[in-house]
Amino acid sequence: MDGAGSIKRFFKVTFPLLMPSITTCVFLSLTNSIKVFDVIVSLTGGGPGGATVSITYDIYKEAFQNNFYGYGTAKALLLFLAILVITLVQVTFFKSKEVEM
Repeated sequence: MDGAGSIKRFFKVTFPLLMPSITTCVFLSLTNSIKVFDVIVSLTGGGPGGATVSITYDIYKEAFQNNFYGYGTAKALLLFLAILVITLVQVTFFKSKEVEM
């Protein structure tokens, strides 16, 4: 790459070759951040005044503490669909940026 500076070389050569790794890392961290449950239960139990309540902890409370199993299942299904849509959008966006070797 004659005449290309370090910034142009990074964005035209190095960054496209790193995109498969970036796709995997973003996918795993995004889905795991949505599904966090064990840390909230073990450390705070919902926190003072519900400050650390997440979607998964809310599903757990509805199903197993309030005994509304159908409502908890419906919330879990909606969470699954939301994660599926977010993941498909993210993966298709990042796959379009990848290059084949």
